[in-house]
Amino acid sequence: MPSRPRLIAPNFPHHVVARANRGVTVFHDNEDFLRFLAIMTTLKKRRELKLWAFCLMSNHVHLLIVPKNREDMIKYMQGLLVAYTQYYNDKYQTEGQLWRSRYFSSIVDQESYLWQVLRYIERNPVRAGLTQDPEGYPFSSASKNGICSQFLDPLPFTLEQLMVYKQWCAVPEPPELLEFLKETARKSWPVGDQAFCESMGYFRKRRGRSKKK
Repeated sequence: MPSRPRLIAPNFPHHVVARANRGVTVFHDNEDFLRFLAIMTTLKKRRELKLWAFCLMSNHVHLLIVPKNREDMIKYMQGLLVAYTQYYNDKYQTEGQLWRSRYFSSIVDQESYLWQVLRYIERNPVRAGLTQDPEGYPFSSASKNGICSQFLDPLPFTLEQLMVYKQWCAVPEPPELLEFLKETARKSWPVGDQAFCESMGYFRKRRGRSKKK
């Protein structure tokens, strides 16, 4: 079955997930993580988009991107994954495709789900057992080490909201919400209610057969 066309909505946040081909490790040491971040920084200067959050895991990455147009987001992601693949293959003397052929991207309803998606991204290392505190993981937007200061854009929060968010981020997601966010990320569904999804041009197929009139 052919995949759905990629949904991209200018000026809306998008939860983007790129996974390694066959789940292999793509970041083996600090140099690898830092090179990926350097590529993110360089390419972002060439594209009209904002980057609100990120998390680099050993075999996948999460980004929260707000593009000004469809083309810049597509070219940013293509350039990012290709450039890192070239670096990786050269360093480790390998060849071939490093990432899955299609990354996932989900438009986020900023009014209803921005906080939830941010927490989902920044708590990824906590759920993986790598740290007890999102701020303790060095390669994410939650880190206290300032590693993202070169390229991360300010969140649309007041100072008070940001302080509340940081406290809220320490609280684990409810299981139902966690499963919902995992599914939307895995299937590139918009993150919102039915009305929001339909406003983005996404219509989920209804299960069951329609009743005859």
